[in-house]
Amino acid sequence: MSKRTQLLHKLKHVYSHNTKLVLDVENKDIELIIEGLEKQVAKKPVIWADGTEHCPYCEHDLTYISSEDEYCCRCGTKIDWSE
Repeated sequence: MSKRTQLLHKLKHVYSHNTKLVLDVENKDIELIIEGLEKQVAKKPVIWADGTEHCPYCEHDLTYISSEDEYCCRCGTKIDWSE
């Protein structure tokens, strides 16, 4: 598991259990951090019924994006193109 994924899991745990952070950080700030980290963890494209591939975060059509492009051009989510 990558360091980003581990940090994401830790932050989600802190947020969901209302655990007090050492730093004075509001929950809305943690939400933004979680959202940014979520986009950095590579996710497989979602394949719709018509066979087109879409971003798992914003559902943008990835059909015309090269598999060499690592990120969705609309929302910046990292795409895992591996088989």
